[in-house]
Amino acid sequence: MKHFFLLTLLPLLFPLGLILSCDRDDDIEGLNDTWMDPNTGLVWQTIPSNDYLTWEEARSFCAELSLAGGNWRFPAISELRTLVRGCNGTLAEGKCGVTDSCSFLSCQNTFCSHCKNGQGPNKGCYGPPGLSGGCDALWSSTTTEDADYDGAWGIDFKNGQVVKGYVYLDYISMFHVRCVR
Repeated sequence: MKHFFLLTLLPLLFPLGLILSCDRDDDIEGLNDTWMDPNTGLVWQTIPSNDYLTWEEARSFCAELSLAGGNWRFPAISELRTLVRGCNGTLAEGKCGVTDSCSFLSCQNTFCSHCKNGQGPNKGCYGPPGLSGGCDALWSSTTTEDADYDGAWGIDFKNGQVVKGYVYLDYISMFHVRCVR
């Protein structure tokens, strides 16, 4: 009798299960194209840009990204730091001085670069396991405030370091980008 009851209810419950499973932010369009960070509520592009981009190209890439309904933007350095895992100095609440409100070169301290290459908790990377795309460096929208250095901040997930790149020297500084909303 129990089996008959379950078999009778299963066709009624199955459509409800489909409706509930499609309404998740981390599985928009059923492709797992986005990931919601449970710590911040920020939604991230699961796979970063395929190509290395200049800072300007990265900014345009996020502005034009239509993935999973659009509304993407270029992440600030403080947002990008929320993705760091296992490198205490560069975690969002870590002692690295580079933040949205302190973006001068002098804000960079030893805590911004003290983790070891390839020893992060996610297959050697210092990023969360919910995201893919390797251990590459990612741009942030946060530029340096120094007049003599035309640069922007990023994070290298190979070694958990907060790094700086040149904004307008295409041949020197090219990172990937992971957009946020």
